[in-house]
Amino acid sequence: MAQIALAPTSRRQILGTMNDFDRMLEPAPGQSLTSAALELAQAPCGPIGMDSPDRATVSLFANPSDTEH
Repeated sequence: MAQIALAPTSRRQILGTMNDFDRMLEPAPGQSLTSAALELAQAPCGPIGMDSPDRATVSLFANPSDTEH
């Protein structure tokens, strides 16, 4: 089994986003983790300027020199 480490965050905004994702996630019976993750990837996310993780990822891959996110 893999080891994990837990540590406090230096940014409360990250913890808030994790709590928001927890509240948004209501998986349907039998829904895969991949499907749930893709659903959450469409949600706005404060630490990346209220962009969604899926759009921010596409933007960063399209413009690798743009590291502002």
